[in-house]
Amino acid sequence: MLEPQYIDNMEYSQELTKECIDGKEIAWGYESIEGKAPFLQPIYPKLHSKEAQTSIKALFGEWTGQHTSILKNLTYKVKLASFNIGFLLIILEMMNDFVLKNEMLLNLLPLLAYPFLLLGTILSIVRNEGNLLLYVFGFFLTLSCLSILSNI
Repeated sequence: MLEPQYIDNMEYSQELTKECIDGKEIAWGYESIEGKAPFLQPIYPKLHSKEAQTSIKALFGEWTGQHTSILKNLTYKVKLASFNIGFLLIILEMMNDFVLKNEMLLNLLPLLAYPFLLLGTILSIVRNEGNLLLYVFGFFLTLSCLSILSNI
């Protein structure tokens, strides 16, 4: 038996292909077999002809949170800000590369962007929040920054 009780929804498109189960034709997701699932399965979805839009807030609720430790809260905010500033500077660097082609910005923007991204990577390691891809990314940013410094 289905729990909660499954009430068949007979308002489905007549073009819907019916499945033959236990010698009976049913519209999958719209009908049950005498209030029971068509076969043993963990869930039998109930479909509706008309989709009602459900807000994300209704599905997942609304919540906010922060670390109770002042240090953890501060390192999180610094990490977030450094990644945001670093990626913004990289976007500006790409725009300069393709549009402005200013030689001074070509050397200056990476020197500003990479330390911010490196700081975010280091804080991710300290906070134990990163993953291998992030660590590799930080390593290559360090090498890129050193390469730019050696060219100056």
